[in-house]
Amino acid sequence: MAIANSVAAADAGASILDGCARGFGAGAGNAQLEVLVAVLERLNYKTGIDLYKMLDAADMAEKELVNELPTIKSISIVSGLAGVFSAFAKPVLRVAKEYKVDPRDVFFELGRRKIIAGQDDIILEVAQELAGKQEATSV
Repeated sequence: MAIANSVAAADAGASILDGCARGFGAGAGNAQLEVLVAVLERLNYKTGIDLYKMLDAADMAEKELVNELPTIKSISIVSGLAGVFSAFAKPVLRVAKEYKVDPRDVFFELGRRKIIAGQDDIILEVAQELAGKQEATSV
């Protein structure tokens, strides 16, 4: 759907489209850039991107830079649903483990608080509050 959505955005007038080589981005739904460039070229959009060089770069990225093929992890789905930047995954997982709370609950609470990115201290605060609620209900 990422390519179709990108084409729809271009058709609607978007002048910037997001993509990444081989779709290796951090979140779900990343447009595979080399495919997007080829499709846009086929549809007569002028991207200014040399398709062969883009294909070569994608091949190199896969061969040289990726030790493990990316997959969509459950925590990525939850961060997307919560509207919270997926780069929070590592600190959320670490803090959730430390406080013995479900990291999904942390993400959803961050989303309710409109914490999108850049406020790592709130992750700790949320985990502590969730842990306190767990203690109170288990007593």
